[in-house]
Amino acid sequence: MKSVYLLIIGCILLISNGSQAQEKPSKYPVNGYYITLSGDTIYGNLKNKEQMYLHYRDASGKKKVYTPSKIRSYNLDNQEYRPMYLENIDKKRFVAVVVTGEHTLYLYNDGSIPGMVLGSAYMSPVTFAATAVAGGIAEGIFDAHNSGYYITKPGIDKLYSIPSTDRLIIEFFQQHFGGLPDMKLNGCEKLVYCLKDIVLKLNTTNK
Repeated sequence: MKSVYLLIIGCILLISNGSQAQEKPSKYPVNGYYITLSGDTIYGNLKNKEQMYLHYRDASGKKKVYTPSKIRSYNLDNQEYRPMYLENIDKKRFVAVVVTGEHTLYLYNDGSIPGMVLGSAYMSPVTFAATAVAGGIAEGIFDAHNSGYYITKPGIDKLYSIPSTDRLIIEFFQQHFGGLPDMKLNGCEKLVYCLKDIVLKLNTTNK
């Protein structure tokens, strides 16, 4: 009888330990997925490195690193990134998808633009002032003028780099899109803050 009790207790302990092991959180929780060149979706723990490398780990911690040429896209914390060739720097990089439609708006931020927020056009005032001043001194230089945002045009396989200052943004939209869409921009201290809304309106206007 004693052996039966010991057997029962042993089984309970095994079940208890097994449950605790299953409930133990993974060191590498799933926070996104990437899509292979063949179209397969792979879930796992992702980390973006300067929008140049995607670090992937599975549940066991096995690590792989992908460059923009090795995968079709990835989604990290509900933000989609696609590999795109950026003419300004003559390289492929992962860029965040901000607006999709007839015109798609992308954001490339390798960490050199403090305060920039994905999905919006916020830039800290200090950073923006520094960028604007530099832009006034050295027009045409990518580092001084590029806002980090890019836009597509229907039927053209190219990303157009959007500048950072109000004057140059107005000139840019005048040159490529016949001007800014007719909309209220009273809430925009700077046009770069409202690029998402501008492109959304542009897509609605062109439908």
